[in-house]
Amino acid sequence: MRGWLGRGCVLLLAAGALAACTAEPEPVTPITPGGSSSSSSSAAPETSGPSETATASALEDDPAVQALRGYLAGYAEAVNNGGNPDIPQVEEHATPEQVERVRGNVQDEIGLEYPGPVPFGVDSLATDTEARKDVVGCLVLRGYAEDPATGAPRDQREVVPAVAVMENRDGTWLANGIYTENLPATADCASVEIEEGTW
Repeated sequence: MRGWLGRGCVLLLAAGALAACTAEPEPVTPITPGGSSSSSSSAAPETSGPSETATASALEDDPAVQALRGYLAGYAEAVNNGGNPDIPQVEEHATPEQVERVRGNVQDEIGLEYPGPVPFGVDSLATDTEARKDVVGCLVLRGYAEDPATGAPRDQREVVPAVAVMENRDGTWLANGIYTENLPATADCASVEIEEGTW
């Protein structure tokens, strides 16, 4: 997965793998399930550099992180509901642009089942302004979505550094992309705790 949420974006795709978007400001270019981009350019959003690292619990209390958690749960529910993105969790926690990207990409994951929200371990906040927060952490890119016939993950587990771009629109934090390549700020995934919750 190269970019997954917002502005450039990472999207969950076939075989339980998250797929990414390149991060050119507009338009967003999706990455295909095989991991290749339909564009030759792939750049993450510029950040203002890491802010002081807060405790894990303090970061989890941040409204932008809570919105990210809601979005990741909504995406998994959309896949589990036959690829239907018209569920409140997606629309309440993502920008309209991201909702449209989800609408087109959940179809590629029909037949898979997420045992819980998409796992994302939060490490720090890079950009931290009133309008935007870049949540730096680690994402389970592959190996979480299950084949319902076997109950086993369809892919080998892959955890990658990621940045989730969260935007404040009219007082509400919304996901607008998750990036996994060309990151200006990254987390060491060996030291980031990633909880895998179940429904």
